[in-house]
Amino acid sequence: MTNQTPLIWTNCQADELSEANIRRLYPAPEYRVSAYKMTPGLKIPVAMRECKCFVISGSVKFCFSGNNLLLNAGYFCELPSAEFELEADQFVESTYIAVWDLARVMGKIAS
Repeated sequence: MTNQTPLIWTNCQADELSEANIRRLYPAPEYRVSAYKMTPGLKIPVAMRECKCFVISGSVKFCFSGNNLLLNAGYFCELPSAEFELEADQFVESTYIAVWDLARVMGKIAS
């Protein structure tokens, strides 16, 4: 999963982008869904396994070594396993949701 092309939710799904709809599309126990709220301007280091990331509100910038990826509300993309810095919108609270395919993640841990 290395396609970091931002996609627009409305082009892919008829329902609104919300935590409830994401949880419906990615049910447990096959998937782990986690929602995160970030205060304006927050910057934090992150180490994460590959996942899909959906931005519900605000914007989130993923700062990989030499490569930045900005996702605004309504966008999502696939992220690789990596260490990076996560930066929230400077002016509004940002909410993003990460979805992990547990079979894929656990298979990579075992191998």
